[in-house]
Amino acid sequence: MKTNHTYYFDFTVSNEKDNQETLQELTDEIFGNRGSVEIVEKLFDITFASGIENGRPIFLNLDGEDSENDYLMNKYDGKVLLTTTPLDHQTNKPFAKTKLTFKIETKEIDNGFVEVTGFINSKIRNTLDF
Repeated sequence: MKTNHTYYFDFTVSNEKDNQETLQELTDEIFGNRGSVEIVEKLFDITFASGIENGRPIFLNLDGEDSENDYLMNKYDGKVLLTTTPLDHQTNKPFAKTKLTFKIETKEIDNGFVEVTGFINSKIRNTLDF
């Protein structure tokens, strides 16, 4: 059996609260109350901004230069800024559009596990098994 869920983000200052609620719903849908922002980032192959420093977004992804800066890590680790578009790991740049549609497709597989596929604006991003 397959299920689909769609979530809409508008990464602007006026929508920060709505984006926080949407991210929580998305996180809960992917892995229940044990979900995390990191799972969302992995499924969609993105990194959410953690803050703004000197006018530029801070992305604390594993292979990014911001992660190697102790000051930035100490200040922004564990934070999510939903007023800035996420970093797209496929282009290594933040998304150009502020309005993005995140869709997840869940399919039951063997032994009680599920396969979850993530899409952004109808483009497949990644598939994870839980």
